Amino acid sequence: MRLGTQLTIAFGAIALLPLVPMTLIGREVIGNRYRQELRHSLDEAVTRTEHDYELAVRDLERASTRLLQRDAPFAEAVARARDAPAEAKAEARAALTELAAREARARGLDVLLVLDGVGEVLAATGDPGREGRRDASLLARALAGGARARIIEERPGFVKQGAGRLAIEISRELGAETPAHRGGWIIAGSWLDEILPERAAPSIERVVRPTSAAPAGAVVRRVELEAGPDQPPVVVELRATDQTLAALLRELSLAAAVLALGGVVLALVAGAGVSRLITRPLGELAEGADAVARGRRDLRLPERGGQELVGLTRRFNEMVGALAGAEESALRAERAAAWRQMAQHLAHELKNPLTPIQMSIETLQRTRARPDRAAEFDRLFDESARVILDEVTRLKTIVSEFSRFARLPAPSLAAVDVAELCESAARLYESAVPIERELAADLPAARADRDQLQQVLVNLLENAREAVVGGAAPRVVVRASSAGGRVFLAVLDNGAGISDAVRDRLFQPYATTKSGGSGLGLALVHRIVSEHGGSITVVDGLPGPSGPGAGFVISLPVSITPAASETGTH
Repeated sequence: MRLGTQLTIAFGAIALLPLVPMTLIGREVIGNRYRQELRHSLDEAVTRTEHDYELAVRDLERASTRLLQRDAPFAEAVARARDAPAEAKAEARAALTELAAREARARGLDVLLVLDGVGEVLAATGDPGREGRRDASLLARALAGGARARIIEERPGFVKQGAGRLAIEISRELGAETPAHRGGWIIAGSWLDEILPERAAPSIERVVRPTSAAPAGAVVRRVELEAGPDQPPVVVELRATDQTLAALLRELSLAAAVLALGGVVLALVAGAGVSRLITRPLGELAEGADAVARGRRDLRLPERGGQELVGLTRRFNEMVGALAGAEESALRAERAAAWRQMAQHLAHELKNPLTPIQMSIETLQRTRARPDRAAEFDRLFDESARVILDEVTRLKTIVSEFSRFARLPAPSLAAVDVAELCESAARLYESAVPIERELAADLPAARADRDQLQQVLVNLLENAREAVVGGAAPRVVVRASSAGGRVFLAVLDNGAGISDAVRDRLFQPYATTKSGGSGLGLALVHRIVSEHGGSITVVDGLPGPSGPGAGFVISLPVSITPAASETGTH
């Protein structure tokens, strides 16, 4: 994985990792805090429920007491409706019903019933169907009433089935006419579900007379309200659920996720920027190292980035400079050693012809100095002159080849028609030795200097000719093929071949297997091929009666432009 990618991922992880435990801790802290507040709110709801109930009872007692005060309009209207003669009773009851409705609204009463001494309903606020009828259950409730309010399941006349509606009621007796003839009663009340609404707080539900169990995980408090004498208390459950907490935690998680996503995006962007600042100089260093490995010694990288990167780049530039200096020194030393070695070889090669020249001249001098050998002087002079001329010719050849090797110009690379070049070189030796051509069709052009490449082929053909001359059925083959963007040339013969001892140093100067050779021909061939970006390899040649034969295979790069003969300019 690239360093830039690693840095970007590291920045994203740095932004994300702290957020995860912070979110978990935040959820835990908020959850505990919320549950603590919820229990506190639940305790407050219990207290408030008991207080609201007691307050409603006191208000009910106060309202019913005021209704029955003597000389109060309502008490007078009740007495008129109770005592009215038959022909005026309907009018008196209507007036009482109207007044009872006003009084109920004014005093906040939901239930207001007026009964006479025998249980006949004189007025019924909210349930006029009861008026004018005797109701034994109402009479029993009035007779059983006391000073305290009771919780009654009120069932209006229009409710035929199902549960009734709970109400807090209190009954008050009207003034009696005689001990045997009671004056009547009023029953005043308020609906319990309006005194104690279902929702006690945002997360607290109030259930009167619960018929089902509380949901799992809910915190429950029970309040028992006194229902009246000889009656079981009415149970009110306060149920606190964590639905609000769950919603809050979901919102927190969502906010944390959005924050994490934003933080990761910002971290990735920042990480990408920082990684570019860091990896760009490192990438330049890597590219610079590749360039140096390919031979660039004048490379100087710009010094930028942090202090460490600037220092590293400066050291790199110093190293390249030092390497260039060291290579220049090594190259000078190598050149000096090479020239020294070549000078030694050249001196040795030049010394060999000088010896017979010196001996021939000394022989002539001795012969001339002796009169008894004067007759032989002419014969010795001709032989010595021939030897001297042969050795001088040899000296000239050595000096000429050395001069060519030392002054070889840089190749002028262009597209070269390989097939045409092979034909041209082969025709030079057709009269001396039979040469076979094995040239592949559609050969691509080689990128080479035509004159220098022809010199290479001529040298190899000359070596092949010398290897097969005088042998039985001499053969020399010139091959040309291409593969993988390279052109391959081969010159093979069926001569005696090249021994393994010579192969390793065959391309070194003055390494030769021929008695009269200078040892510079193959060194010159190797140098030309190397400067063309190619390679030359020694292989076995064509098996023959004299041995395995010898062969040389040359690999050259293909030219990207067509050869001159293909473009019509040859």
